[in-house]
This record gives sequence, C-alpha cells and structure tokens, in this order.
Amino acid sequence: MGTGPTLQPPRRTSPRARESRPDDAHALVTDEPSAPGTGGIKTISRAEESATGELLLGRTYTSDLHVIANPSARQGKEPGVVPSFGGLPSAGGPESAGALAGYGLTSLLAALSDGAPGWTLVRAEWQNRRPVMAGQTVRYEVTVTRVRRDEASGSVLSTRASMLSEDGTVLEQGNCDFATSETPREDAADRYQFGTVEWAKHLVPFLEADTCFTSAIKAYDGTIGIACGGNEVHFRLYCGNVLEVTRRSMNGSDFTLEADDDTWVELILGERNDFMERAIKGQFRTKGSGYEYLRMTKALVCIIDAARAAASREGMAR
Repeated sequence: MGTGPTLQPPRRTSPRARESRPDDAHALVTDEPSAPGTGGIKTISRAEESATGELLLGRTYTSDLHVIANPSARQGKEPGVVPSFGGLPSAGGPESAGALAGYGLTSLLAALSDGAPGWTLVRAEWQNRRPVMAGQTVRYEVTVTRVRRDEASGSVLSTRASMLSEDGTVLEQGNCDFATSETPREDAADRYQFGTVEWAKHLVPFLEADTCFTSAIKAYDGTIGIACGGNEVHFRLYCGNVLEVTRRSMNGSDFTLEADDDTWVELILGERNDFMERAIKGQFRTKGSGYEYLRMTKALVCIIDAARAAASREGMAR
C-alpha cells in the first residue's frame, strides 16, 4: 500500500493527516507546506501574492506525482477499461491501443469524492489531448477561475483542471464547476466576475480617470467587446467617453477580445500587465475587425489596467 496526501477543500488550514491509499493514490494537496518526507508539493498560489489577500480566485492546487496503475490488475477488468464516474461520458480525443480514455476526469472526481466530499460536480467540459497509459507518472493542477454565490449550496467554484505528465505535458484538461457549502469570500464580488456587465461597471470610474485611455479613444466611435469564458460585455465608446456597458450593444462590437477564464485570472491578478506578451503567444483570440483591434490596442491595455486596479485592495473602496 502507498501513502498520499488527502485532498483538502480550498481553505486556509493545515493538511489532514496522511492515510493509507491504493498504489495509484493521487489526492490533491493544498498550498500549505507539506510535512517532511510525505512527498507533498507546495502549491504556488497567485492569491497569496495578490494585494487583495485571502482569495480562492486564482489559487492553484497541485497533486503529488503518482503512477497510473493497470486497471486490469486492480479491478479484474480488461486492460485499458476504466469505469465512468457518475455516468459522465468521456470526451473524444487521441486514441491508441491500451489508452485509458477519460482517466483524468474519472480519477480526479474519485479523488475529490474521497478527500473533499463537500465538492459536488455540477458541470464538466473535458478533453483528452494525448493518450494516457498505465504506468505513466502524472499529476494534477486545479486552478479556481471564478467564485459565485449560490443560494442552494453556498458557493460555486469554476476551475481549470489539468492532468500533466511528469515533464509538464498536458494529457487531459477541462473546465469543471463544483458546488460547495463554503461561504463565499470577497472574490464572489462583482469586480471579480470578469466579462460581466457588473464587472465592467466597476471599471468605468478607473477608465474615466485615466488620461491614457481617454486619449486613446478620443477619435473613436465604436464598441469594444471583452469575453471571458462564457461571459461577454460590450463597452460603447464615443470621443473619449464611455457611453455605456452592456451585455450586447445594438450593432454588436467592432471587435471582441476573448480568452479562457484562467488566462484572464492570471492576467488580472498577476504581478504585471503582460497582455501584449500573452497575445503574441496566442493566449487571446479576436473576432470582428482586425483593423480596429490593432487601432485600439492601447485602449485594451488601459482596460486591463483598470481591471487590475479594480481587483486590487484599493479597488475595494470604489
């Protein structure tokens, strides 16, 4: 029997005592330092580095490395067969003989069910990027990308979950929402709901006070869209002024800048505004007029600066 750390819900407490687990134990660990000799991995938490203090948003949980056991030896089934978890179908992806299709989501949910029974899956989008084989050494990374209040459960955590090989290659990845009974913190506030109308309204005072932004749109009459995950908001701009923010402007946007939730979280809560570097790396996508996108790049950088300011401790007072 092997040993491994027990998964903890995302709270600022010490990890639970270790317990005996199967040979392919792979529970996640919190961002507290692991006890000597346990093999745990200390998580680097962007939330700890943020001026906003105790946030779940942006916090990353990392598992120990573990070796995938052969399911036939453990369950008496044919090699390569892994039972589904809760009836969830596995997503399509690369296949090869003996590959364990859907192993990442199945084993992640099993670890959550065992170590953090307070986490209940409510939505999952999962992709198999590369074949996963018995005998591979893998680990997990789970990043909280959004926190929302929920009347029924308390809060809903949106996460970006990845199963990585030993060298960091993404094998399986997806977006998962979990309902928890934990009381929402400050990161459930509107100013952290990136891509929503409520979030955009928090940015307006910062933009109106930014001469760099007003100068960039002085001769502009149009609409800029920002999309984060499944949310999109439009900024209607005219000659140096923000006329309105809306979910969808009457004539649509001249262009919309979009990226995944985790990219926006890293950009807005990170140490600096590295939008241009991320754009060059292909982390952002645009739809609409490429000309207007290039013309309004300076305004976009200012909008991101405003988002970072609103998410800071100083932004709480606004």
